[in-house]
Amino acid sequence: MKQPELGEKISQLRKNRNLTQNELAEMSHVGVRTIQRIESGQVLPRTSTIRLLLKTLGYDYQQLIAHSHKKAPMGNPLHTFFLIGKVNNEKLLMATQTSWIAGLAYFIMLIGEGFFDYWLYSSISLTFSGKVVYMVVKFWVLISFCLYMLGFVALGKIFENYFLKIISYIMICAMVIIGIIDIFKIFLEGDEHLTIIIGSAQSLIAGFASLSFGVALLKLRDSMGTISGYAGGIEIVLGVCFISVILTPVAFALLIPATILEIILLFKGHEFVMSEFS
Repeated sequence: MKQPELGEKISQLRKNRNLTQNELAEMSHVGVRTIQRIESGQVLPRTSTIRLLLKTLGYDYQQLIAHSHKKAPMGNPLHTFFLIGKVNNEKLLMATQTSWIAGLAYFIMLIGEGFFDYWLYSSISLTFSGKVVYMVVKFWVLISFCLYMLGFVALGKIFENYFLKIISYIMICAMVIIGIIDIFKIFLEGDEHLTIIIGSAQSLIAGFASLSFGVALLKLRDSMGTISGYAGGIEIVLGVCFISVILTPVAFALLIPATILEIILLFKGHEFVMSEFS
């Protein structure tokens, strides 16, 4: 049985026996905080933990398994993909694994994207085929970045860091806007003044998004340790550089260590999910 159905079942069985969560914890030797998180649907515990709780509550584990095989109504696929609402631990595990792999792909593609951006800012005209390649690269950078950010949405859900969840969605929206503007700019050849204005607007969008994301990562330190703090600090400096506009090249340079630390952070998050929920 998956969450939240399992949590509701445990809660119902406990209440049927007139037990409090503290009393169930004492009888089963399962931590009260773990029971609270199971009943609220936040975690899917190990099979041994489920068996222990059910045995304490006088319920047959095989009966639970039989019930779980019944066809469940399908959820909204978009809600599942974007981790909106209650999501089971299997989806969280998949999201964290996909995100750090997507982060590696995003990091590699940043290099290719950088060559194209250099050509654009050096006033070197792209051929038609070059523009097509540029748009394809931008598309895959955007896809990899979105999957990369979903990992932080997952961490926000796991550690109840709602600010991180919101900012991660904002980062995705900001990246979409910046990507669309980048594609638009390749058709503005010769209009240097407008290109500068649009580039400045992009820097401001990226700056405020990165600054907020850095603060959200700092709030994750208690759960994920010093790596989160370092990544958050770099993101804040990076955001300030983007906002200043003139320090945008410095911000692009800081993207490298920031992305590396964030990929490591996502990998650690994936390992945590595996150890806690599998």
